[in-house]
Amino acid sequence: LLALLLLLPAWAWAGNWYEARLIQQARAGAAGEISARASALTAAINQRIAFLQGLHSYTRTEWPGADFDQAFETFASGFYFNATGVRTLMLAPEGIARYIFPLLDWNALSGYDILNDPEPATRAAVQRAIHTRAVTLSQPGELRQGGFGLTAWQAVYRGKELWGLVSIALDLDAILAEVGVTN
Repeated sequence: LLALLLLLPAWAWAGNWYEARLIQQARAGAAGEISARASALTAAINQRIAFLQGLHSYTRTEWPGADFDQAFETFASGFYFNATGVRTLMLAPEGIARYIFPLLDWNALSGYDILNDPEPATRAAVQRAIHTRAVTLSQPGELRQGGFGLTAWQAVYRGKELWGLVSIALDLDAILAEVGVTN
């Protein structure tokens, strides 16, 4: 009984130490897994943002071409059909959506006045794109054309004058599935 009373605190201390060690190992494993998934997600989104930058460059060099409507459709289809998770490509001269691919989203987006979007977060992302001349991302949420995603925006300038905006809407469910984040 005396031995039990003497060893009981040591046994409790050892048990607590072992439990803390297991928790520490589990946290380290979870942090590594989260870091790997975050890197994969970042890479996947950056790959799609590169499409937006290509669309930006294309717009700056090709607008206003005689066959711009047909050329845009050909150019956009090359991006759209070669990447999962791309929902919509859009050009908005003067902030009004006029060139939209795929045409399936035309009715939901045609004539959409981006600069006066009723959603404050979208207006803020667009204004950041205009003022910084960099790519900006909207908050993830319900897309205007349906589905869950986010939109990347980039302002297009002709010299110092704002020409309009280009955007790419990303389907987050498809991108998350691609990088292995499903639940």
